[in-house]
Amino acid sequence: MNDATLKIIDATLRTDGSVTAALRRRVLAFASGTTEPVPQNGNDQPRIYSRLEAAKLLGDKSLRYIDLLCRRGLLRKFIPKGNCRSIGVCGESLRAFIEGN
Repeated sequence: MNDATLKIIDATLRTDGSVTAALRRRVLAFASGTTEPVPQNGNDQPRIYSRLEAAKLLGDKSLRYIDLLCRRGLLRKFIPKGNCRSIGVCGESLRAFIEGN
């Protein structure tokens, strides 16, 4: 990426008060192509998206569309231990679906 573009992104992120310095460094590293290792959660809990969150991430789709993707096996529902109903969609399967893997 062009150095001027990185400077513009940096200046824009500095003006946003909600962006921390660590987040700004991660965004700039991603934009420049030098990726930093992704920090692992200490509790190793999987990220779970509700059906509504998953639908919005896929471009304002309907809840029925998310259910269809789960039935076809393209997304995986998350069912906690001891339950028989799912509480959402696994983040890993959603990321893989978005990336096209």
